[in-house]
Amino acid sequence: MENKVNQHRVKNIDFNTIKCPKGEFWMGEDISSSFWATIFRKYLFEKGNFPKHKVKINRSFLIGETNVTQDLWQSVMEWQPSVYDKSRKLPVDSVTWYDCLIFCNELSNLEKLTPCFSFSDIKKCRKNLHVINAKVKWNKSANGYRLPTEAEWEYAAKADTLFIYSGSNNLKEVACIDEYKTPSVSELFLGREIEKQEVKTKKPNDWGIYDMSGNVWEWCMDKWKPNAYQHRNPVNGVIDDPIEWQDEAYSRIFRPHCCVLRGGASSSEHYNYEVTRRHYGIARHTVTRTNIQPPISPYHDYDADIPVERIGFRVVRFVD
Repeated sequence: MENKVNQHRVKNIDFNTIKCPKGEFWMGEDISSSFWATIFRKYLFEKGNFPKHKVKINRSFLIGETNVTQDLWQSVMEWQPSVYDKSRKLPVDSVTWYDCLIFCNELSNLEKLTPCFSFSDIKKCRKNLHVINAKVKWNKSANGYRLPTEAEWEYAAKADTLFIYSGSNNLKEVACIDEYKTPSVSELFLGREIEKQEVKTKKPNDWGIYDMSGNVWEWCMDKWKPNAYQHRNPVNGVIDDPIEWQDEAYSRIFRPHCCVLRGGASSSEHYNYEVTRRHYGIARHTVTRTNIQPPISPYHDYDADIPVERIGFRVVRFVD
């Protein structure tokens, strides 16, 4: 059952949000029935996805029906960061985590909402546009836009279903993926242009939200903690609104500087599109040519202050 679509208009650009009701859901993964899959995933590469635990979302929120598009970004910010810019209906890419928070504040101002963030010690690069470092304070009582928490992201992606991907167990029904899988030797070392698709070209999930599996990785509010799930302490079997956050803790002096990514990019391995899959960033790659990417690997990591073509975002805000 799709939830109500809320229509917005900013500087002649339309975008939609979907209302996600407050509620409870199971976050994370079960231990696999396969012994070797459990050893590989739980103890080696994906131990951050375990254990499965019940989470309560205490407030309803609006979430972007799609990723923020290049059209919407251009309208709000009046500059364009995207490397892959063949269509303004593509998701915006190459944005730092800080860029996203700045965008959220600007969008809040345009809709006459209270911005969520205040910044100090801001540092910029690339023609003084990208924000690469800042101390951030989050006013959690504000009604403005922000990134989703990791829990909100997974709650919206699952949409009260048990699908592996957001909206289906059939990856191709819901995920914008690059079918090209065999890199040449030069591509392996130099990278290649990654195919993305315009938003809303695939089937939405059961709440009417598009593209939460594939196309671009999506920034979340949370600081990355690989063992976050193991250290959560439920009250009466439930965790209330979990988030890994500390004001000002995102300064570069706290290296390694990592925030949570979800959803997978169009070039990711298929397990990255699963709604429970967690990811983060510590990459050191610098894109020196506009159509060249870091080497293709299933284990790419990305830093919150390095613009990477595979990363975008969507917005949320409270509604009650």
